[in-house]
Order: sequence, then C-alpha cells, then structure tokens
Amino acid sequence: VDIESLNQGLEQLNGLHRQSLQAATHDIGTLVSNLARRLFYDNLVLHPNAMCTLIEEALNAMPEDQKVWITAHPDHMDRVGNLLTTGREIEIVADPNIEAGFRIHNKHASIDSTLSKLLEGIDAAVQHWQNTE
Repeated sequence: VDIESLNQGLEQLNGLHRQSLQAATHDIGTLVSNLARRLFYDNLVLHPNAMCTLIEEALNAMPEDQKVWITAHPDHMDRVGNLLTTGREIEIVADPNIEAGFRIHNKHASIDSTLSKLLEGIDAAVQHWQNTE
C-alpha cells in the first residue's frame, strides 16, 4: 500500500464525513423549524390566553398616552377586544391575511408578532445555522 492510495482513501472518508454532517445539519434544521411552527401555532391559535399575554406585554412596551392599533385575524377579534379595558385608546383592525398572532403599532413604533413573521425569523436563524455548519 502506497502513501498516495492512503491519502486518497482519507480524502474520500473526509468527503463522506462532510456529506453526512451536512445531511444531519439539514435534518436537524428541518426538525427545529417544524417544532417551532407547531409550538407557535399551538400557542397563538389553540391557546388564546397566550396571544392575549403577548399583546399585553406589547402594550406595556408602548407609551400609554398614544393611540395604539392592533391588527389580528377576524376570528381573534373577541380575544383582542377583551384588552380594551386598559384605559388607553386602542383601535382593533381585522386582517384575514394574518393567520395567527397580531401586529401592534402606534405612530412611532410597531411590533409584528404574526405567525408568519415569527416563522420567518426562525427559518432565517435555522438557515444561518445550516450555512455555518
């Protein structure tokens, strides 16, 4: 057995190792994305109190003396309407394009906690991780 043959064998093994790591990274990334989708969907759609808690936290982060607009899916208007007892000026807007979650904004700032925006962030983070591995 000569050195050149051994080096070629080692290069092939290294190539196979890299391929298996890339495949595992892709599979783990897909798993993380799917779990995040399920978790966010369950919390924003199936458990309405979670969305109300998120809206309350977003409202607390905004100045109380400014009007606030909350946009959510029409099916979730009742949940959002329960927050109107906060004593601040709030306008609720229905948007059938929002599958779950909400957008909240005043004249200076906005918070997008829609399911699609949250999943965009997760997908971007997973993609970045996959590309660096």
